[in-house]
Amino acid sequence: MIFNFCLVMVIIALYAIIYSTKRISKNIKSNLFLILSFSIIAILMSMRTYSTGTDTNMYVHAFEKFSQYKWSSTIFGGYYEPLYVITNIIISYISYNPRILIICTSLFICYAFYRFIKDNSNNYLLSVLMFICLLFFYSAMNTIRQYLAISIILLGFDFVKRKRFIPYVITIVIAVLFHTSAFVGILIYPLYNMKYSKLRVIGIFVVAILVNIFISDVVNQVYDLFNRTNYYSNRIGQENISNLIHIFVFLSMYIFSILLVKKSQNKNEKNDFYFYIFVVAAACSLIAMKMNVLSRISAYFSIFTIICLPNIITDNLKTEKNKLIIYYSISIILLIYSSIIIYFRPEWNSAFRYKSCIVDDDNTTYIYDNF
Repeated sequence: MIFNFCLVMVIIALYAIIYSTKRISKNIKSNLFLILSFSIIAILMSMRTYSTGTDTNMYVHAFEKFSQYKWSSTIFGGYYEPLYVITNIIISYISYNPRILIICTSLFICYAFYRFIKDNSNNYLLSVLMFICLLFFYSAMNTIRQYLAISIILLGFDFVKRKRFIPYVITIVIAVLFHTSAFVGILIYPLYNMKYSKLRVIGIFVVAILVNIFISDVVNQVYDLFNRTNYYSNRIGQENISNLIHIFVFLSMYIFSILLVKKSQNKNEKNDFYFYIFVVAAACSLIAMKMNVLSRISAYFSIFTIICLPNIITDNLKTEKNKLIIYYSISIILLIYSSIIIYFRPEWNSAFRYKSCIVDDDNTTYIYDNF
């Protein structure tokens, strides 16, 4: 919790220092803040211990095996997707030390989020704070494969905005070769181009409720598809409180955004996409209460909230005073939200206490035979 608080304070202080400088243009200040913010985040991610999170040790162990066997056919076709295996092998030519995997993946993920926020957000500070306080930062240090897939999709989001379907499909295929669940990212394309409708929103939640009720009959088949039967089936019900909180968070964003846009009467077409992101993220969290694998799938939609909410606020609040009040209020809420979860529920996959490799650590290694 202390680490989380300090990191947020450092980001805010960095923002205050940069924007207090008078001789630099606003555009340069914004870019400088974003570059320095993600430089700090990249260093922290790169210097984490192998026991930070629940999955990092698994990836370290797999990297050692991939480095040893290189291009042997025995390491393909198992638990890990082929492009992730190939990436590990290529990285191993730089060094056999697993630290190089942590560094390379951290740099790529941070670069992808830097580009995504730079190209799409109207408020860099709030986007960075949401990246940290909605626990995406912590998840990125844990579920490496999935965040490599998410990063690829974020870098390909420009194809969605330019309505270039085929290049975006290719982006999805590449992402799937890092993590199978990335196939759901294809839904971002129709969501971005879909007109907002209350009836569609209701329909999404009705489908989510029905799936939640009747999903038991297909749970095992879905787990088999993801090759995660033992891992996920043992965790059903363990994160229901977490999913309930996620539903509340995303629905709160949705309701707040609807009210704000309605009051400002801003008919920006991008608002439709923002609304659907909040709704679909909440719907996925609802289904995840019965099938935990979908908590991972929800991330492909919820990650877009780090640009959706800042843009909604920036585009629909007219006075700077009102914007500042909302920004400060949301920042405080986000900090309290993330700190409470990290303090009371560090065992959740999306939240854990950060450990640096600079400090002594037991470096416990969890052995997985199905690599």
